[in-house]
This record gives sequence, structure tokens and C-alpha cells, in this order.
Amino acid sequence: LVVGIGLVAVFQWLSAWARHLPVLNVAPAWLLALPAPLIIVTLTFALLLKFLPPTPLPWRHVWLAAVLCGAVWVIGAEILVLYGTFGSGLGAYGALGGVLVIMLWMNVVSQMLFFGAELCKVSASRDTRRI
Repeated sequence: LVVGIGLVAVFQWLSAWARHLPVLNVAPAWLLALPAPLIIVTLTFALLLKFLPPTPLPWRHVWLAAVLCGAVWVIGAEILVLYGTFGSGLGAYGALGGVLVIMLWMNVVSQMLFFGAELCKVSASRDTRRI
């Protein structure tokens, strides 16, 4: 996950840098800023959900949960950015609120990871019952 966060930061930096180029105005910056973090985070969650369980799972059981976890991660990260943008002028209450928002985001992401693991388990158990 740390490598995924680093790659997302690199792509955000590249998209901000691409906006300043005269030829590559808005479209390439947008194409770097939105789908790249979603793809990186989804692949990160797919690898976690594929290799962390004690029983091997096929890739077809992992992708739905990985996409859901990745979408929640990206939406939560964007909410954190919005809070950082609008909540920075609140002084000490803004700093304390920032800590609480980060804790809430970590809780939601961990709940989503557990939900994704359960979704993988249920889809794998339904597939074995059909055989």
C-alpha cells in the first residue's frame, strides 16, 4: 500500500506538471490524474486479496472486491484532500478534525478491505458449490 501511495503521488505530480505544458494542456493531465490512481490502487488491493488469504484464490474471485476497495480508497483520498483544502483555516479545531477525519478514513478503508475479503470468500465458496 505504501508503494501504491507513492505511485499515486507521482502520477498526481505528473498530472500537475503536464498542465503547464503548452501543447498538452488539460486532457493528458486529467487522463493521468483520475484513472492512474484508481488502476494502481485496484491492482494493489487485488494483489493483497489474492496472496494474503491462506487458501489460493483464482483471479476471477478477486477483481470485484479489488475494484470496490480501490474505488473507496480513491473517493476517501479525494475527501481527505477536500477537507485539507477547506478545513485548513480552522486553527486547532481544524487540526483535531483532520486527525479525526484520517482516523475515520482508515476505519472505512479497513472495513472495505474486510468486506472485500468476505466478498472473495463468498464468491469462491459459491463457485465450488456449483462444481
